[in-house]
Amino acid sequence: MKNFEIWESDYNQNTDRGGILIPSHEISQMVNLANISICSIVDLPVAEIDKLNEKLKLWNPLSNEEDLRMFLADEGFTFSSIDLLNNSESPEEIVCFDFHNKSFDDLSLFETTPWYQWHDGSNYKEEWAGENITVTKVSVPDEKYLDLDEYDGSNWCTGGNKFYHETVYKVVEMDGSKVDDMYMLCQYSDYQGSHETAVIMTQDELDAHLKEIGFSVESDDEEE
Repeated sequence: MKNFEIWESDYNQNTDRGGILIPSHEISQMVNLANISICSIVDLPVAEIDKLNEKLKLWNPLSNEEDLRMFLADEGFTFSSIDLLNNSESPEEIVCFDFHNKSFDDLSLFETTPWYQWHDGSNYKEEWAGENITVTKVSVPDEKYLDLDEYDGSNWCTGGNKFYHETVYKVVEMDGSKVDDMYMLCQYSDYQGSHETAVIMTQDELDAHLKEIGFSVESDDEEE
C-alpha cells in the first residue's frame, strides 16, 4: 500500500491539473519562521526562559544580535552561540529570541505546519500545508491501475502531449475512510521544475477523461 497527500491551493498555477502529489513519509511537521527574525541561543537551558524575560523588562528593546549578545553577557547567562534561524525549523527544545515580539521562548512550543521540501532541478523548494491549502490523504495499492502513455511514433506520452504523462491508481482509502470506485489520476511532465500532481476522480469522471484523450481500455486491463 502507498500513502500520499494531495496539497491543492485556490491559486494553483497548474489550473488544468490537480494539487501537488506528495508521498506521506516525506512530509514533516515544521515551524514556519518565514519573514520572522528569530535567533536561537545554543546551550542556554530552557528553564532560564522565565528569568530571561523578567530581566528583559529592565532593558531597552533588543533590536539586533549584538544587543542580544550584550544583554546575555551583562546578565550573566552562558551560551555557546547565537544563530539566526531558517524559514523552516524542527520544533526542538531550544531557547530562542523573537526580535518582533521582543521575548524569549522555547522553540518546541511553537505551532507547527505540515512541510515538504523538493528539488526542482536547480534549487530546493519548500511547500507548506497552511490555511490556504486543501489536503487530501489517499491510500492506493502498490501497483498502478492504468498507464495512460501511448507511443506517438517517437515518444511515449499521454493524450498526444509530448513529454507529458498520466497514470491511474485505484483509491482504497481517502481521508481515513474506505472508498469504492474512486481513482487517483497522477500527472507529471519531463520538464525540469515540474512536480507531479494528482486529482481524485469517480468512475464516471475517469471514463470521461479517458474518452477525452482517446485512450482505449482493453478488457484485460480493467481487471487487477
